[in-house]
Amino acid sequence: MTPRQYEAMVIIRTHKAVHKTWPTYAYIAKRLGLASAAGAYNLVSRLVERGYLERIKRGFKLNTVVAIFISCCSGCSKLFEPGDMTWFTEENINLCPDCVRVKGK
Repeated sequence: MTPRQYEAMVIIRTHKAVHKTWPTYAYIAKRLGLASAAGAYNLVSRLVERGYLERIKRGFKLNTVVAIFISCCSGCSKLFEPGDMTWFTEENINLCPDCVRVKGK
């Protein structure tokens, strides 16, 4: 597995754990900084070809173990992907976008 394929696997697995749904190709592309969803589709297709993922009716079956990275909001205790959180160093807390809006008021 290449480093880029591993990044895609982490994104897929983390999104599934946090949101209980499989990510779209557009979402994977955005997280990886790819120009289009087609790039993400090609990357995922290579993971399927190599046996790391298996396409099933409504998503994928993971055929390999990957580490996932999840953050817990200090305000509401919901789980989020780390990139969706805001770290407040002075207070040593991690907040989701909704709690950041409440804190800002």
